[in-house]
Amino acid sequence: MAAAAVVLSANAQRLVSQRFLGQLENAITGTTTIPRSNKLPKKANLAANQRLVGYYATDDVDNSLGVGNYTTADIEPAIFLEQSALAPYVGKKVTAVRFSMGANSTAKGVAIYSVDAEGNINALVSKDTTIVSKSTKTSYVWNTVVLPADKQFDITADQRLMVAYKVTQGKKTYPIGVNSNVSGELYINCNIPSSVGGQGQGWYSFGSGNGAAAIQMLVEGDFAAYNAIPSSIEKIAAVAGQDVKVTIPFFNMGSSAITNVDYVLTVDGVAADPARADFNPGVATGAYGNLTFTVPAGDVDAVKNLSVKITKVNGEDNASADVAATGQIGVSSTAFNRNVVVEEFTTEKCPNCPRVAGYLHTALETADLTRTFAVCHHSAYYTDWLTQPCDEDLTTLFNDAGYTYAPALMFNRQPIFDSQYAEGEKDNVTLPASAAEITSYINAQLAELSNVGLTINAEPNADTTQVTLTVSGTCNNAYDKTKGLLTVYMTEDNIKAKSQSGASGTYYQMHVIRYYNSSWGDAIEWNDDNTFTKTYTIDIKSSWKKKDIKFVAFVNKHNANDVLDNQIENSIGVPLIGSTTGINNVYTSAEASNDTVVARYNEAGQRIATPQHGLNIIKLANGKIVKVIVK
Repeated sequence: MAAAAVVLSANAQRLVSQRFLGQLENAITGTTTIPRSNKLPKKANLAANQRLVGYYATDDVDNSLGVGNYTTADIEPAIFLEQSALAPYVGKKVTAVRFSMGANSTAKGVAIYSVDAEGNINALVSKDTTIVSKSTKTSYVWNTVVLPADKQFDITADQRLMVAYKVTQGKKTYPIGVNSNVSGELYINCNIPSSVGGQGQGWYSFGSGNGAAAIQMLVEGDFAAYNAIPSSIEKIAAVAGQDVKVTIPFFNMGSSAITNVDYVLTVDGVAADPARADFNPGVATGAYGNLTFTVPAGDVDAVKNLSVKITKVNGEDNASADVAATGQIGVSSTAFNRNVVVEEFTTEKCPNCPRVAGYLHTALETADLTRTFAVCHHSAYYTDWLTQPCDEDLTTLFNDAGYTYAPALMFNRQPIFDSQYAEGEKDNVTLPASAAEITSYINAQLAELSNVGLTINAEPNADTTQVTLTVSGTCNNAYDKTKGLLTVYMTEDNIKAKSQSGASGTYYQMHVIRYYNSSWGDAIEWNDDNTFTKTYTIDIKSSWKKKDIKFVAFVNKHNANDVLDNQIENSIGVPLIGSTTGINNVYTSAEASNDTVVARYNEAGQRIATPQHGLNIIKLANGKIVKVIVK
């Protein structure tokens, strides 16, 4: 079940909030798409001291949109520019707003809004004007509104901006020009009544599934002809003895398309020979390109400093003030088994959820439950009586096409799936078609190695009204400790549903979150020896079934500006009853050990998650069956 659009309420406006179930109407009937080729995109006729800032920096427009039949009043389409998008233009002056509309539309003015760190939207500058669209069926006309001199402003390092124009939409007009070949979140300030799922007047996000809105700022300043700005390098993980390929983006601030760059790689002060990278098609002015190079890891465990300096652009000296990207590479011969956290988006209002919950249940019957942990988020397709605040926060992990849906599954929050709504983009979530498909994703994660190992111990008090949960971890040199957060869940199984849509008979909710430490995890304080320990005291309600309670802890990263950059590095879990310390096995090569425990059974042949008193039958990775007595 799909849900589209984030609403930004008129008061406490947030960029990630409640979802709206409507969609945009797409295209004017009979509109002819502008022909395309492999040549560089068409670019605006700019002066040497001018640049365009938006989701893209060309004059390409090939479609137009409207807000369906939800409104026929004034609307305000807008783009949102994060700090990262504005960073190349810090210190440059914003002088005008450009936009392109569909046919038969009338604009009333432009506006630029500032957005603070909490997502609140505040008016910055505006100008009223009247522009009647003269767009034809085969092209779209761009309109430039110059801001009054006293309203022009310099871009600062801490700014986040929304750029908008106000236009009157009729019942059969589609006033929002878009480039369907580029991705970018579309925001619209409009009045959508509650009768169709809206919340009245306010800002709504309709995602990026229809392309990028044809809205741009015009900025002016001193720009060199050949100017490539490389982005910083995050800490790179490498296995000792193996080289690693690294890709970093760079921005073309120059006045010509970049067809090649010369660069120098330096590792721990030792510079390699200059190298050249070619780009075909070239990287247009105001666009990002990707520079790929190989870093030799070496045979010794170490953390090494990296520098990549772009020295020349198209054979000319790079005039950028920032020609070098710096970072680190962590080389380690020690790695850990990677466990997997399967997170399901589900609610009792979702008629398709019981089917996929059944697939997951079947997959878990044959999974290694000492390394596979399931958690359910009651969100994405409405909410229900089991919804936790963290469930709603985590719906942002759907890709930036702006759509959420349930049922949906994540596997270590890895962006390994093709987006259902944004062609060419990846997604953290998928809607599996079978238990076998789920098993394949679980096994793929379990086959990988991690840079972090975890242990967990749950100690209940005498009457089991409280538990002390201790989570410890260790990492190798390849792990970037600045990115690690610790998330802890307590879940309960077999909770009788109140009214599960799509289910017949009695339905039970599984893997329900009863406790969590924070939506995105707590900061980890690492010791000098690459270890940490965190302890939590968790209350256990008398109404909760103790035998069905489990604890799951994992180290994850959180990037609020990129939904595809929130992966779980590693995880560990333990039940409340029969709890025992668990640990990720440590290996000194990229091959899994033959004595890895892949399954455990009790004397009756029933699969168990952890060691239990009495006879335990253990299946090892090498196929051997071992019987042990647990006292």
